[in-house]
Amino acid sequence: MTTPEKPGKARLLAAFAALAGAVTATALLFLPTDPVRVDDRADILDPLREQAIADYHAAVLADRDIDLRVVTIAGLDDIDRAANELYREMRVGSASRDGLGALLLVDPQNATVRLEIGRGLEPVFTDAFVIGVETRQMVPFFEDDRIADGILATTELLVARAECPTCEGAVARAPEDAGDSAGGGARTTFDLGLRRSFAVVEVEAVDTRPPASPSSGPAAAPSLAPEAVVDAYIAAMAAGNTSPDLDIYSRASRAMLANWTVTPAQMDNVVSAHAACPLDRVLAEGDRAVLRYAASARTCSPYFLVREDGAWRLDFTVMQGTIRFNHRNEWHFTGAGHGYGFAFRDWRFDRNGFPAAS
Repeated sequence: MTTPEKPGKARLLAAFAALAGAVTATALLFLPTDPVRVDDRADILDPLREQAIADYHAAVLADRDIDLRVVTIAGLDDIDRAANELYREMRVGSASRDGLGALLLVDPQNATVRLEIGRGLEPVFTDAFVIGVETRQMVPFFEDDRIADGILATTELLVARAECPTCEGAVARAPEDAGDSAGGGARTTFDLGLRRSFAVVEVEAVDTRPPASPSSGPAAAPSLAPEAVVDAYIAAMAAGNTSPDLDIYSRASRAMLANWTVTPAQMDNVVSAHAACPLDRVLAEGDRAVLRYAASARTCSPYFLVREDGAWRLDFTVMQGTIRFNHRNEWHFTGAGHGYGFAFRDWRFDRNGFPAAS
């Protein structure tokens, strides 16, 4: 038989519990809360990609003080109104010291996207720029049903613009048929999952080379120096040529690029970024070559080339597998053993693979 607890003690315990609860509740009001950076209500993002977007946006907040949020909702009646209401409800910008915020709202059912920009960013992210980002960066990814990649690629453009607010690039040009702007941001429609085909530009040319024998494999490209191959690639990007079959690409690169999404905004950025990259050295060893840029130019990643059929060709497969970029678009190696290490023997790298001249 148990002894009944004394009323005085019970009241004391109850009062203590209530007090502790009140203290805890009050303390929680002052604890910093981690904002919901990705709210996938339409369930279109796999968990790994969703976490990658959230982590990237957390890095942007910590480094650039921009509070970026992503919400997906299917079947919205009015995406403009919904974005405006969500911006207020989610208190977008509250995690930023200066109140800088942006909300990307995606409606996959109606194939519509809206980028809502807070007032603090409107002078930098103008309506024309936002429309350009949506139509020239997001839409190509979304039409290839690569929404997570499109969101990350869009964030990269926003960060680049924030770092250089006076820079004018192609993404800031608003196409005439891009749709109307609506306040601090813009709305754009897309065809979700519509697979775009690469445009192959046919050029008439006189081939003075002798015909290849059946056992010699593909016909060799003109014998261009490695730096001339990179120049040809930049020229192709400037011309908007997204063909994966250009002879400046290695065989493995062509196969990879055949399933790659290349947006107009990306091509514009490749061209403009390359113009600002100071060439350091061109190094070759055997059938591999590297164009590297000054170690201090952290956003200028090297180009790898492999000799195939007597011609230098860009080795994008190895570049894709070994070179990564952080939220500042600074490049670093993910590991060794890629066969191009000979070009960096005089450099040192930190534990994260970021370069620094010795």
